[in-house]
Amino acid sequence: MQLINIVANQGDNSWTFHIKAKESELSKLKLKRRINFLNYKIPVAHYINYKKQDDLYHFTLYLYDLLNYGNDANTDWEIFNKLQFNLNLVTNEPSFVLSNKNGLFKAHIFNFKGKIIIRISDIPRKCSLINYENQIATIFLNNADGFTGKIEFKERLKKESWQYHRTRIETVESTDEKNSFEFNFKKNIDVFEKSKVKIWDVRYVAYEGPNIKKEFFISVPNELNEHITLNKKVRINLFKNAGGTITFNVKNDVILSIVEKNKNIEKNKAKIKIGVIGTCFSRSMFSSGQFFNPGYKELYECTFTQFHSSLFSLTSKPVNLPVELFSDRNEAEKGFIEREFKKTTYKKLEESKAEYVVIDNYIDASQPILKVDEDTYLTINTYLNNSNYLENHENKMLISRDLTPDFFELWTKKADLFMMELKKIIPENKIILTKANIAEKRYTADRKSTEYYYYISEIKKNNYYWELMDNYIIDNYKEVQILDMTNTKFIGDPDHPLGNYASHYESGWYKEQMNKLNASILKDKS
Repeated sequence: MQLINIVANQGDNSWTFHIKAKESELSKLKLKRRINFLNYKIPVAHYINYKKQDDLYHFTLYLYDLLNYGNDANTDWEIFNKLQFNLNLVTNEPSFVLSNKNGLFKAHIFNFKGKIIIRISDIPRKCSLINYENQIATIFLNNADGFTGKIEFKERLKKESWQYHRTRIETVESTDEKNSFEFNFKKNIDVFEKSKVKIWDVRYVAYEGPNIKKEFFISVPNELNEHITLNKKVRINLFKNAGGTITFNVKNDVILSIVEKNKNIEKNKAKIKIGVIGTCFSRSMFSSGQFFNPGYKELYECTFTQFHSSLFSLTSKPVNLPVELFSDRNEAEKGFIEREFKKTTYKKLEESKAEYVVIDNYIDASQPILKVDEDTYLTINTYLNNSNYLENHENKMLISRDLTPDFFELWTKKADLFMMELKKIIPENKIILTKANIAEKRYTADRKSTEYYYYISEIKKNNYYWELMDNYIIDNYKEVQILDMTNTKFIGDPDHPLGNYASHYESGWYKEQMNKLNASILKDKS
């Protein structure tokens, strides 16, 4: 099998590979994600879809699909097969600069020991808020030497949408040798007075040539929640959104008075306390960002969350916690990690006084388990995966649906233990199962529907196991309430505040989930 040439497609950020081969050889062609733990014992591999044209076969790798896979900022992908090629084909290929809500990334091809590797590595954020005072925000742009750019205030088409119907542009220039610049909210008061949707996002746009512009999200390193009064009619709330960048909403006095009135009406009503043991499939609906459910706190108080723990781990003996390996994590993540190791989830749930608990089986359907010792397990989740902990456990046994023939039989035993412990704290009829699946389709940048090409087989396999697990809970625990999200019209959204992954749906998914939760709890309380 021989690589004939590579074509860089700047328009859609992709490389197309033309190959001379027998079709039987191409059936084994895979794209393998080179992960850093356990000596590659569980590679993430995807079969490549190819097409025939004349005497050659070709396939295209879309770099944004690779960038948005998983949670790693820096990832290598290997075209996994014996592929002969001229070294110049690889070394002369241009690199691409990609961007999403997590920052800027560089993608390039190189040769490593006779293999073609695509490396996606992060470029540090270039634009960040360093000060806000007297209605003026000071922004810092690193790696710049005297610049002129523009601030774009983008008004959303809808509150839950990341599409925009108009933009206000203000030209800014560097104010000092430190590459900082300022923009003044009051200068744009005429636009904000006419704002319809009242949700605005802020971007910095740098122009590097007549037809070349680069757009930067403005990151916020610390918490931000500033209330700005521009005049008697217009007030602005400037805050840090879920993606860590600047968003603000515009309010007038009439709207404010209605909001305050409603708050007074609801003030004396007791909120329903909710606990979550699961993932974003269960927790994200309890987010007050515009993309999710901004009014959920009027009804609910989320008193406990345990994130990304498998049922193997939740029914395991405690594991010694090496605190020093996780010192760089924020306080919420440290809490998840501590409970993962110390197995204190049930105790903390009970202390939270939650009336209901929402659970899901996404982690068990998709992530492997590390068997530390007999009856002692840890979930290989995002927190362990991005730490040095696994490097010291190379010889430990893995439990996974791919490597363990009797995996499902083992899992059902853990599920029964989990439900037994949970029912000691929460009655069965107040346990709520999010029955869901991973998105097989997503929107493109121009809002057209497309498939998750490179890992669709893996998504379908995970969804198959997820359905088996959900059905086991439903069949054996008849009183559990079900939030069935498996037959909705919604698909994955590249503009999701937490990133473009197959586990992140468009905004309407979370609103429909909340509606189903409301109906379920209302029925339970009636």
